[in-house]
Amino acid sequence: MTSALSQGVITAPPLPSMPHKERYFDRIDENDPSYLRERNMSPDLRQDFNMMEQKKRVTQMLKSPAFRDDLETLIQEQMNKGNTPTELLALQQISDYIMASSFSGSSQLGVAPINDIHPAMEATMAKGERLTRCKLASMYRLADLFGWAYLAKAYITVRVTKEQDHILIMPRGLSFSEASASNLVKLNIIGEVVEQGSTNLQIDPSGFSPHAAIYATRPDVRCAIHIHTPAAAAVSSMKCGILPISQEALLLGDVAYYNYQGSLDEQEERIELQKVLGASAKVLVLRNHGVLALGESLEEAFHYIFNVQLACEVQVHALAGAGGVNNLLLLDLEKFKPTTYCVAAAGGGGVNMEGDHKWKVGELEFESLMRMLDNLGYRTGYAYRRPLTREKPRHKSDVEIPATVTAFTFDEDPTMQQSPLRLLAQKQQREKTRWLNSPNTYMRVHVPEASFSGEMSPRTKIMWMKAEQQDKTSSGFPIKIEDPNQFVPMNTNPTHVLQTRNKIREQNRFDLKTAGPQSQYLSGIVVDKPNPALGMAPKVTTEILCQLRHAMRSCPSLSEPLQAYIVPSGDAHQSEYIAPCDCRREFISGFDGSAGTAIVTEQSAAMWTDGRYFLQAAQQMDSNWTLMKIGLKDTPTQEEWLISVLPDSSRVGVDPFIIQTDQWKSMSLALKNAGHLLVPVRANLIDSIWADCPVRPCQPLITLGLNYTGLSWKAKIESLRAKMAEKKASWIVLTALDEVAWLFNLRGLDVEYNPVFFAYAIIGSSTIRLFISGERLADRALREHLLLDASPPPEFAVQLEPYESILPSLRGICTGLAAKEKVWISDKASYALTEAIPKAHRLLSQYSPICLAKAVKNPVETEGMRRAHVKDAVALCELFHWLEKEIPKGTVTEISASDKAEEFRRQQEDFVELSFATISSSGPNAAIIHYKPVPENNRPLSVNEIFLLDSGAQYKDGTTDVTRTVHFGTPTEYEKECFTYVLQGHIAVSSAVFPTGTKGHLLDSFARAALWHNGLDYLHGTGHGVGSFLNVHEGPCGISYKTFADEPLAAGMILSDEPGYYEDGAFGIRIENLVLVVPAKTKYNFRDRGSLTFQPITLLPIQTKMINVQLLTQTEVDWLNEYHRQCREVVGAELEKQGRHNALQWLLRETQPISKAN
Repeated sequence: MTSALSQGVITAPPLPSMPHKERYFDRIDENDPSYLRERNMSPDLRQDFNMMEQKKRVTQMLKSPAFRDDLETLIQEQMNKGNTPTELLALQQISDYIMASSFSGSSQLGVAPINDIHPAMEATMAKGERLTRCKLASMYRLADLFGWAYLAKAYITVRVTKEQDHILIMPRGLSFSEASASNLVKLNIIGEVVEQGSTNLQIDPSGFSPHAAIYATRPDVRCAIHIHTPAAAAVSSMKCGILPISQEALLLGDVAYYNYQGSLDEQEERIELQKVLGASAKVLVLRNHGVLALGESLEEAFHYIFNVQLACEVQVHALAGAGGVNNLLLLDLEKFKPTTYCVAAAGGGGVNMEGDHKWKVGELEFESLMRMLDNLGYRTGYAYRRPLTREKPRHKSDVEIPATVTAFTFDEDPTMQQSPLRLLAQKQQREKTRWLNSPNTYMRVHVPEASFSGEMSPRTKIMWMKAEQQDKTSSGFPIKIEDPNQFVPMNTNPTHVLQTRNKIREQNRFDLKTAGPQSQYLSGIVVDKPNPALGMAPKVTTEILCQLRHAMRSCPSLSEPLQAYIVPSGDAHQSEYIAPCDCRREFISGFDGSAGTAIVTEQSAAMWTDGRYFLQAAQQMDSNWTLMKIGLKDTPTQEEWLISVLPDSSRVGVDPFIIQTDQWKSMSLALKNAGHLLVPVRANLIDSIWADCPVRPCQPLITLGLNYTGLSWKAKIESLRAKMAEKKASWIVLTALDEVAWLFNLRGLDVEYNPVFFAYAIIGSSTIRLFISGERLADRALREHLLLDASPPPEFAVQLEPYESILPSLRGICTGLAAKEKVWISDKASYALTEAIPKAHRLLSQYSPICLAKAVKNPVETEGMRRAHVKDAVALCELFHWLEKEIPKGTVTEISASDKAEEFRRQQEDFVELSFATISSSGPNAAIIHYKPVPENNRPLSVNEIFLLDSGAQYKDGTTDVTRTVHFGTPTEYEKECFTYVLQGHIAVSSAVFPTGTKGHLLDSFARAALWHNGLDYLHGTGHGVGSFLNVHEGPCGISYKTFADEPLAAGMILSDEPGYYEDGAFGIRIENLVLVVPAKTKYNFRDRGSLTFQPITLLPIQTKMINVQLLTQTEVDWLNEYHRQCREVVGAELEKQGRHNALQWLLRETQPISKAN
């Protein structure tokens, strides 16, 4: 075609190509103005017009439901063939186009979308943050539509998650109509920018200051909305405040009033606002300024701000019309109560296992407003809880899912409109969490509604029911569900999902032939496991942390402010179990586990603890704290975290009395290399803010004779001085409480579960100094025991000195040292005492000689430990016999079982106290390794669940620690399988033979081998040393995957053997005996080094009902039968002696031999 022709004008219709058919132009009127316009249209314009018409037709086709269904089917087929999403790029582009054009009004109105989060940005967000951003931006748009967006410092903020003190706010310079999810700025609690968002605009510090003060004092507040509309500003300037003259005013509850001066620049102003606000007010009136509404959710805050704005408008108009307050009718708050709205989903249409969803304050109204915004094309990204209509037309493919079953996902941040390809990927992922086996056939039926059953033609509702449940007279066509699975109904307890998952696992193991592929797939189901309730609400630490940070900045004993403060869990003696007066870490954080370190900076607070306490710490700490899980690869060390969060040249403080020397050295070096300084703070900052700190205990002491100790304290002093001479040390400083107690054959009750007392000792070549409380100086038994009123040889004359004088006394000793004299001290001692010894005179060792000496029990101590365990076994045989009778009655709880165990132990000779808090745990609570029952979570014991009891006692002749896992009904095959793997690990350690000089960590894999072989494991050590009427956890030996237990095992050491397995939300298993290290008889003796093995001293039956005998080797069966034979003979004789015949019969039944043949 030439260019001249292409620019011509069409003047007549083209000639027909097929004259025998009716032409289009034969049907038109050539005088029609529309035809004339088209005929005279230029070719370029006609081409554009045709292209627009073509796009319109294509768009209509793409937007049709049938095409979308066919596209999703095509994508599904391609995915089934193995194609990945990257290989389906064309389909992805089409699906993206469909979804982008499916929003009502989006192409016509040109409204900037609210949900404009880019996937790359979402990848860096906290869980639930995308949805929070969308809701906050939507709230800004609503405020603009309601006319609340005046050009003043009015802001809406929201806390990102309950776990973080990060706040979202719109930057200054944007109008409310421009708010979107991406341009919101994320701040920390003091107003520092954490994430800028998509703009370069800054936030308004003075506008944010009231919000910061509120979030700091009210951890329950998730959202704060601040407006000062004319009506709100007018009422805020009235002396009368908000008057009770309308329904909206009555809905506000307690209203707080604060004399606002325009900003909160001073600390005193913020404190005053926090005091005025109190703990429960949801509305705060800023005098002569405006109002603030608060809520535990954004929806609740919207509810209050909407009602307070309406109440202010009513009040302004009422006062203007009435001419004053005296002419208004005030409602009596006592007599006239506001109408409350309790909205639940409409009944009759859904499956409900745990009670249907109840709408919280503001949610229903807020959702309707989100629909309004979406209908206007705002693209809010809001996740709707309920569709607009109860029943809507469905495509045939939807019939596979029963129409009245609502999908429930264990996801806090459900996504909105997405492409079919993304929806497919998410669907496949959700199948891992929300599907359970169910019947294959459902039937659609019409059921009369109960409320209209009396009418001639009652209304009906559509329900999907199992075909086998249908009455034969009911009409309906049964529909086969191809995938024999069903949604987990809404509000299903995740624990039920876990329990069903375990049943499926069990069935699959023993029915592999008939179990289909979907059932096999379900055996790997993953859900968000519920945190078992620990019976206590997290401690609110906001105010305490504020006080500590103030002390860090302005403590009189500090020359310069601190940027961080470390709170270890121990006391001045580095004890594991501590007295109430030393529970500083628990006071500041709420976490009361035996292991953990807290670090507080100017903006953050973090807690490090190990796998025993992950669940407990998460339950006990509030959102001010970040849990650092020691042992996980992504968890930073304390030094790494400090270096990453501190500003340059920071000062990190710690009380030098409660940090070990070796810990100080490593942390000080790491911080120094990063340009920071570790500072000793001798006036403990926690003590300075702990107003009701308990006093240090001072209980009577217990003296032990040779029949319990085997050696006198004078003999132990002589042995210690011999060790000092080998090291050429003139003095030795003993700081560990159990070392002082062991050396002097004394015990105390100052620390619960540990028979120790507060004391230090400094031993010289001819001098003995014992530092104890002055109140004990008059104790007659103590004076006789230590020969204080006699005339012993000078080298055994004990000088008693006040407990608090240890530091000046040590300094005095060091002042008089000769040039080559040395003072021996363990690097586990406090840094304060170690630093008091000049380096030239300091002799450091990893452990003190006392630590090593008391770990190896002498024959008298060993025999005492055996006696203690026989008595302990008698008590526990009585307990398990009692439980066996009482549990079927339904009257036994975790606490009553724990109390009964203590009751039976107290009946035994020389019982003193428990050796630790009894772990009495049933069902899912047993999965919490260091669980402690309290009234709030006291679970009844059942014949349908596993029961784990980990307990021990302090007798004068020894310390016990024993764990048994039992079932008083019929355990599942999966539970028996897991128990058997744990038992195999227990036997492997107990029967191990190893060379003399072997360290404990080399034996840890013995306990885990059977579990590892089957893909299981546990997150705690396998064994720990145990003292003789001393601490239940004793160093320096142990069996663990960690290498901290560096001392080789030696004959006479006593350790625990306690592998386990824990399935969160379901059950926990642990088997624990104490074992004695003894020489082993071997066929050969390589290089005369000798061999060692273990001998159990705990003699309590291991429940054979829990064992899958077929998984055991014959050697393991023989070991167990021999162990039970010893239990029958030794413990049976003691039961007979004490006349406990019922318990004896229980013991004989539980120790019957087992056989693989049976």
